[in-house]
Amino acid sequence: MHNQEPPLLGEFGIRVNGINPDGVVRGSGIFASGSGANRAATYGVAEEDLGQYYANRTILKREVVPENAADAVYVLTGPELSRTTGMHIPVDSGVAAAFLL
Repeated sequence: MHNQEPPLLGEFGIRVNGINPDGVVRGSGIFASGSGANRAATYGVAEEDLGQYYANRTILKREVVPENAADAVYVLTGPELSRTTGMHIPVDSGVAAAFLL
């Protein structure tokens, strides 16, 4: 056995960042095939109000839509953060239960 570490991607100019969108209802495959209706029924809301229901559980009280996740990807891959790697950005309008306390 040898203790040689694998090469880091950074030496090839590769950055590794990620986003974690949460509560995205519109356009989400998670809510396809009736699961959106099931979730809405579980929470006692109309299916068309499910996005706002999730939004109301957040700090900002704003619904997260696919464009919000796309905006985060755009910023992470653009020149403004060209020296950033290892970053993880939640796109969730502030889910307080997810905060590390």
